[in-house]
Amino acid sequence: MHPVARMAIDILARCPEMSPSDALRMAVADARRPQASFASSDLATGRQPHPAYPNDLDPPAPFADLLRRVYAPDLDPHELLLIAAARHGLPDTWLPRLETARVQWERRVIQPFQDQYGLVAP
Repeated sequence: MHPVARMAIDILARCPEMSPSDALRMAVADARRPQASFASSDLATGRQPHPAYPNDLDPPAPFADLLRRVYAPDLDPHELLLIAAARHGLPDTWLPRLETARVQWERRVIQPFQDQYGLVAP
């Protein structure tokens, strides 16, 4: 797990009254040398990548949900699960919804995060 992701999730766990954007800001400010990779890992087993998501920036990762809450709280987290489900295959009838979810995720969450903090690898 990326150090910024771990720190932001930990801050919110310790201070649930804190806004997600304040937790993210604190985590980025405290990061000494942010790494470009947000590859996931299972904190319980150490397995990489995490079995549910390959990247901490992908739904349903806890850090991804924190980013959604900061940048696009109106995005339906259940609809974003289509991104995760696509790794296991989806019926063709779901592909338009998947494409919409991916575009919204990139434009409204990932791009603003990258623009603000510059931590997402190109």
